[in-house]
Amino acid sequence: MYFSSLNHVHSEVPPTGSFKNKPQIDVYIKSHKNIKFSFAEDEITFQQGNLGKSDTFLTGAVHLNYPRACVVKNVHLHLKGIEKTFWYKTQARLKVLYTGEHTLVDQLNKIWEASENAEEITALDIPFKIQIPYNLQETIITEIGTVQYTLRVTVSTKGLFGTGTHFAKLYCPLKRTLTLDHALLLPCRMHGKSPNGIEYTFMLPPNKIFGLGDYVSIPMTLRFLRPSIGIEKLEVVLKALMEFSCSTQNEKTRVEKQLVDIIIPDTELQYVQSNYLEECSHIIEIFIPHITQPTCQGRFINISHQLCIKFCLWRSNTDFLIEEFVRVANISEKHKAQRSSLRDSNGLLIMSRESFDDSSSEYRYLDSEYIGVRQLPANGGCASNQFKSSSSLALTSKVSASSLYKDLSLSSSTVSLNTPYPSILSSTPYFQRW
Repeated sequence: MYFSSLNHVHSEVPPTGSFKNKPQIDVYIKSHKNIKFSFAEDEITFQQGNLGKSDTFLTGAVHLNYPRACVVKNVHLHLKGIEKTFWYKTQARLKVLYTGEHTLVDQLNKIWEASENAEEITALDIPFKIQIPYNLQETIITEIGTVQYTLRVTVSTKGLFGTGTHFAKLYCPLKRTLTLDHALLLPCRMHGKSPNGIEYTFMLPPNKIFGLGDYVSIPMTLRFLRPSIGIEKLEVVLKALMEFSCSTQNEKTRVEKQLVDIIIPDTELQYVQSNYLEECSHIIEIFIPHITQPTCQGRFINISHQLCIKFCLWRSNTDFLIEEFVRVANISEKHKAQRSSLRDSNGLLIMSRESFDDSSSEYRYLDSEYIGVRQLPANGGCASNQFKSSSSLALTSKVSASSLYKDLSLSSSTVSLNTPYPSILSSTPYFQRW
């Protein structure tokens, strides 16, 4: 919990004039006809900077507009953040209310003071820029628990019959954003074998982070170790697992919410025969809704996310389920990447090309054993080496080119890099834009 002493804030933000970029009416908890808020110029939020260990500020302006002169002594800005839970549980014939509340920040700042004891004001713009504590939780809103921040401006006035106050109050949502560097991060590989005889490989985004409001593409390869096994369909589910606790008793409640539900029939899978074993590949496409609550861990609220992939099998009495915890968060791209994929003659995904803002490119080779990376020029140059020239490959695990052919069941006549790479790459993106 963070409490601040009374601070006087020296403005570093220019007045906003007509303050066109103002919060919506429904953001106000308590409005006042003579007091309005506005964001800083060209902004749509008060937050400046990212929550975490870096400096974060609230910037904007308070606007006073009185029809007649009002004697004002000072103006204070109050930031308050609370983590709160509340739910009912039926016991016998009674409904018992469980609650939890924790103050995250309670910060009071003086943003304006009269040069003398008081001044007559009709119209006044008061820009503000206040620093907030490090590592605050981001705003969370669910039916059972919330993490919310409010801004309250209090205008102290002086009249014939003593002092008084005018105030306005609104919600001030805060957001945490993760910055990912595409040029440095590799996808996370999820690999294993099912008891039914299916060897699977899924390539998840770097650090298993799914971006809010983004499309996530997950390349998949399945290898059938038994000839009697086949896929009827795949069920892909992304779940939010929410746990809420209270402050007075050792009581918790859990809520499971299904965010994404995708069914992939076997007709959409691309099959190929490899080393007398059947293989198939597919790219799972998932969209993470904007309204999804991010992964978080607080005193009373814990939200985690789980990716579930279920194999519904032909000629088998038991299905197979894979569960993997992932992180859902707001993502900022340090190096935007444009990705293209390369497939073999049977349609199986082999590699992708990534082009970054720093004019470098790289190929990523996908198979069930490793990911390999090879740097190539980004200006359309030729890559004259075949796959079997292992000296030209910088692989993340030490494998030879012959094992690359063996694992992918390719011959040197199937794929050649004796062609400028833009002409051999398909335009299908297969990774999320991290």
